[in-house]
Amino acid sequence: MNILLLNPPSAEKNWYRAEHLGLAYLAAILRQAGCRVCLLDANLEDLDIQNTVQVILERMPKIDILGITATEPETLKAGVAIVRLLNQTGLHPHVTCGGYLPTFWSEEVLQKFPDIDTVVIGEGEETLRILVETLQLGKDLATVEGIAYRDLSGQVLHTQPRPLIANLDSLPFPARDYLSVAYKRYNHAVISASRGCYHKCSFCQIAQFYRLSPGGPYRTRSAKNIADEIELLVTQYGVRSIFFVDDEFITESRQRRKVIDELIAEIRARGLQFSFSIQYRADTGSDEGLLQALKDIGLSTVFIGVESGVDSVLKRFDKGINKDEIIKTLSIVDKLEFNHNIGYILFNPGTNFPELQKTVNYLLSPNAPTILKLVGMMVLKGTPEEKLIREKNLIIERELGIRYKFTDEKVAAFADLMRHYTPIYEPTAKDYYEIHFMIGDLNIFQRNTIRSKIKPIELKIHLLHQKFLSTAVDQLVKGDLNSKAWITDFIPDFEALHDDTQKILHEGIELISALK
Repeated sequence: MNILLLNPPSAEKNWYRAEHLGLAYLAAILRQAGCRVCLLDANLEDLDIQNTVQVILERMPKIDILGITATEPETLKAGVAIVRLLNQTGLHPHVTCGGYLPTFWSEEVLQKFPDIDTVVIGEGEETLRILVETLQLGKDLATVEGIAYRDLSGQVLHTQPRPLIANLDSLPFPARDYLSVAYKRYNHAVISASRGCYHKCSFCQIAQFYRLSPGGPYRTRSAKNIADEIELLVTQYGVRSIFFVDDEFITESRQRRKVIDELIAEIRARGLQFSFSIQYRADTGSDEGLLQALKDIGLSTVFIGVESGVDSVLKRFDKGINKDEIIKTLSIVDKLEFNHNIGYILFNPGTNFPELQKTVNYLLSPNAPTILKLVGMMVLKGTPEEKLIREKNLIIERELGIRYKFTDEKVAAFADLMRHYTPIYEPTAKDYYEIHFMIGDLNIFQRNTIRSKIKPIELKIHLLHQKFLSTAVDQLVKGDLNSKAWITDFIPDFEALHDDTQKILHEGIELISALK
């Protein structure tokens, strides 16, 4: 079977770009099964829709199955546009799609896009392999667990959910077709050392994604299996910086803690030299000894889900943590001098203005972390938050996406002020994210040199954000819901900061080039 796995062009150029690990795992599984697989990442190759079609025709003129991944509606639409252009050339492959968006919007996707034949629900490796085998043998799609499809009458049907992969070590390492391209551009490789999440935060789609199928919602690879992949990347590909994309690298699980301890020992025993980044929750990041041990083997950057500094909000988000735990975790991050990025949600549909004031007051307090991006909650399909706003009639569905109304007009006005402020600071924040990853590719001396230049910029961003937040809230307290002209006063400061971050990026690129 000739299979094309496509990451279509994306309209949103966000800060996080790397290999598409999901497609890379699918490619490895299908190649192991004897299929001819072409991976095409239109984003990493900077292709638009027309150029993507041209490249497909050059690399795989015969396609039996076309798999599309999508994280937002525009990406899925781009994929469908590509399918239609391919159909015009005489290619009519079976089209399947997967990922978070198609999984949670499966019925709407199949109703809206007749060009898509099936949707893979949830974890995709085993499901896609069986789907390919079923199509090859001409069997009934109803026998494939974990998909949605249309019957002959056009009705959308869902098969039984497929159990989650219990043993992640059974998976082959992902195909690294795009490693050199992604690493050269973004200065890090990606590894998934575990899957899923134990928690059920009200806004999080990840927790719901893995609960759509039977099996434990959190699974970890063994230390040896993870270390083998790290060693392959470091020794064979020359990787010096790795981002572990685990939703929870550190968890409460004794098994996972044992795996991390063993992984630390494996890395030391093998003498692997690399730096890395991880993600964790505020409550699981309070073990200073563990974080110090991880730092000793290369941990340099941490991404932490704080979400709020107000206990009542944390309770409503079902975070299972409190402000004191957050303060303790962030103090450890400062003590160990990690580069850090903090996730924080300023408001959600039901936020009232007094609560917003408490949220802002926390960010104005002396111990508050720097929040690079000021955002409100994104309500995602399938989450408890979506269910709640449906019950309160606050939901607005627009083409496979969710928008919402506010219950408090002052909070709505605050959100509007943020929309005008975001384009002003965003170029600087984007550079800052890229610097986070770039410095992992440098040696320790160079990393510390760059860090010393980042710190003053981080402080300025922090102070400017505080000024925006306090000004916005003061304006709304006075009852002024419409004035926005003052926001343009921030432009000169952020333009100057952007010049500084650009200089640091160029300096880092030159240092990295000299290392190669």
